Amino acid sequence: MMTTDMDGVCLVVPDFEEALMRRQMVVTAFVLVSVLGCHGDFERGLPNGYRLVRTNAVQTYITPPEGVHHPSHRFGTAVAPNITQVGLQQEMVFGVVEAPPEPEPGDYLQLAHFSVPGYFILNTRTGDVRAGLDEDVWRAALEELGVPPSAQLRHPGSL
Repeated sequence: MMTTDMDGVCLVVPDFEEALMRRQMVVTAFVLVSVLGCHGDFERGLPNGYRLVRTNAVQTYITPPEGVHHPSHRFGTAVAPNITQVGLQQEMVFGVVEAPPEPEPGDYLQLAHFSVPGYFILNTRTGDVRAGLDEDVWRAALEELGVPPSAQLRHPGSL
C-alpha cells in the first residue's frame, strides 16, 4: 500500500493483511512438502533387534541386528524386498514377499535381484529364515511353531 507523509514524500507501507496471507501460504506450502515428501518411508522395531525397513515403494525388507551374521541372511537383509504383508507373533515374523519390478539398467534397486517371492517365516530368536514358501507349507510351518491360525497379516506400515 502506498501513502504519503506530511512533506509529500511517497512511502510504501506493507499491507498487514497481505503480508500475513503470504506468510500463511509459505507455511502451508512448507508443511505440505514436508508431509508429502516423507510419505511412506519408515523403520519399525521387531523382536530381538531386527528392523522392518521401507526405503521406497518397492523396497520393504527386514534387516538383522547390528553384527548378526546368519547363513540364511543375504546381502545385509534377513528378508529381501518387497514385503507386502507382515504379521508378528512373539519372536516369529511372517508374511508375504512379492517380486519387485525389474530395475532399469544402472538402477540402484540392487536388492530386487535377491528377492525370494512367496511366503516367509523369520525366527528372530535363532535368525532362521524360511522363504519362498507356498501358502499351504507356510501355514503348516506356522502351526508347528505355535503361531495360531488367527494370526493376521497386515500392511507393513500398520505394524
